[in-house]
Amino acid sequence: KVLREKYGFQTEILENPTWDQVMDKILSLKQKKFKKGDQLLLYFTGHGLFVPSKRDPTIGKGYFIPADAKKNDKHRKSYIYYQSIKPEINDIACDRILMVIDACYSGSFLKYRDGDERPGKLSEREKLIATALEKRCRKGITSGGLERTKDGIHNSPFTLRFLTALNSEGGE
Repeated sequence: KVLREKYGFQTEILENPTWDQVMDKILSLKQKKFKKGDQLLLYFTGHGLFVPSKRDPTIGKGYFIPADAKKNDKHRKSYIYYQSIKPEINDIACDRILMVIDACYSGSFLKYRDGDERPGKLSEREKLIATALEKRCRKGITSGGLERTKDGIHNSPFTLRFLTALNSEGGE
């Protein structure tokens, strides 16, 4: 509501989306024609999972859990692996995309591959790409790192702060 009424965004909400609905939405965004200067905000909120590496518990694989995910899916086929959707989102023909994830272990979305980057630190490869593609921008904000994040009653603490910032035009 805030994005629509205060900032003039066109919004679409997928409430409790299934794996197919999330992937279909990403596919439809990849097929959409965007105008120069358009901006896209993708906001994922829900549950997440992190499976640490056996050799180093600070690295591993992060997943977003869609509504139709199997409980305790040992092969994690019903979960959305963050690193598998990053190239799909990057392929959306919008100049500026902000990806916001409010889920446990969401910081694992920002890592390029096991252990070589941390949120806020660009690799030499990413610096080169950023320089070469100055007009294209991909940013990510997550509610946490590689840990569980707190739930709220109606909104999580992260979403409450995000809404506060939007309502105050970023002043808080």
